[in-house]
Formats: sequence, C-alpha cells, structure tokens
Amino acid sequence: PDHVGSYVFRTVLSVNKRPIRRRTVRPCTALPSGRRFECRFCPKTFMYKHHLMDHIRTHTGERPFKCHLCAMSFARKFTLVEHTRRHTGERPHKCDFCPLRFGSRSSLTQHMKRCRNG
Repeated sequence: PDHVGSYVFRTVLSVNKRPIRRRTVRPCTALPSGRRFECRFCPKTFMYKHHLMDHIRTHTGERPFKCHLCAMSFARKFTLVEHTRRHTGERPHKCDFCPLRFGSRSSLTQHMKRCRNG
C-alpha cells in the first residue's frame, strides 16, 4: 500500500486491466496492526468487523433484512429502515432552504444541491 497524507491506498487492477488506486482505510494511523478487517473477495479493509460484514454482502448477495409490508429485502438494516418510510410516508429529513421533507438523507442531499443553487 502507498501512504498519501493520512490515507492508505492500494493499487488494484480494474476490469479493463488499468491500474487504479483505491482508498481503503481512513486514516491509517487509526488502525493499529491486528485491528484491520480485510475482505476475502477484494482488497478493501475495514476498521470494524460489522462494516466488513455489511460489505461482504455486496459480494455474496445476501439480503437478510426483509420488509414485512412487501417482498423487498436488503443487505443493510439502514436501507430497510429508509425503504419502510415509503410505506409509512414518514419524511424526517427537512430541507434547510424550503419546506420540503424527504424519507432518505440521500434524497435530501440531492434536493438541497438543486435547491441551494436554484
């Protein structure tokens, strides 16, 4: 791995065989030896085991969090929580620039970029 600033980078080959640098952990000083959790499918590393377990599901396709209102299932509990808001209509995320509210933080962030500049 290469060290640049406080980040650790690994050079990996992309699908088209071009070398790319991927930031794998942040910051490297926060990871004493023996505390790194490495993915067995790719070069990513994680500081916490539960982050690794969430990540491994992207490789295995496991989706243990199931919506009790429809047939959808999710790899992360957080995604299920945001999905459930579609059924309940809950919109806890409010725009700072207008009265609109959103069920997911990512939808709010996208909206606020447009709302602030528009």
